[in-house]
Amino acid sequence: KGQAETEKYSRELLDFNKDQVDELTIAGKGGKVVCRRIGGQWKIVEPINVNAARGSVLAVLANLERARLKSFVMLEDDDDDELLEEYGLQPASVTVILRVQGSILDTIRFGSSPFGKYVYVKKASESRVGMTEIYRRTGVDRDANALREKRALIFENSQATGLHIESLTDTVEAAKTNGTWRLQRPEARADEEEVE
Repeated sequence: KGQAETEKYSRELLDFNKDQVDELTIAGKGGKVVCRRIGGQWKIVEPINVNAARGSVLAVLANLERARLKSFVMLEDDDDDELLEEYGLQPASVTVILRVQGSILDTIRFGSSPFGKYVYVKKASESRVGMTEIYRRTGVDRDANALREKRALIFENSQATGLHIESLTDTVEAAKTNGTWRLQRPEARADEEEVE
């Protein structure tokens, strides 16, 4: 390929604003997971219906946003299936679908890694196979467990006024008065950073 053609294709994997993404679908080794932004909050809607960890979803989007294609091979109709299979893209190791403002932006398939450093990648919108760093595939191959909200209780720390922890052998109680935490049981001044 000529230098001009190579430069034309050495660009970002996807061009998007992650703040405008409203749905992320990942099909990988852990199954299929669909995350959707609903009312400004990320939710997992498939295979279960739970809150998504915002930071985990944004990390996947940032990984896609930063991915760059290093080299490419143009596909021709008569050998597409054979090459896609050879590159581990049919079936793909990981498939990612992004929806931006209600429309599919693109479908990205991540394939095999021939040299251990790079991985084959194919966008549905283009007739080429590119290569990007292998950690990009690892960074998007997330299942529902990796993307779900893991906090047991979700609340605003600044609004909390009390804490009660009970075990089989002990009970700890703390109360917040005028912005200062104080242990009620056992009685003592609480370490502010430990309570927060």
